[in-house]
Amino acid sequence: MTNPNDQNALDFVRAKNKDKLYEATLKEVQENQKEKRPEWSLTELKVSHENHTLDNEVSNIIKEVRKLDG
Repeated sequence: MTNPNDQNALDFVRAKNKDKLYEATLKEVQENQKEKRPEWSLTELKVSHENHTLDNEVSNIIKEVRKLDG
């Protein structure tokens, strides 16, 4: 016959391990949800790229004007 204290200790450790596994899994699921990115249509991607390119060009022009004013 096993010692009841030993059985209680084993049950406690098993419960703690299950709790840690649950928390780790929950944290991983939450991190994955944060990292989900929206799916963009091809048109949206093209427009985004064009906006970025335009912003870059405007920035370059502003830099050149500042150099001339300088």
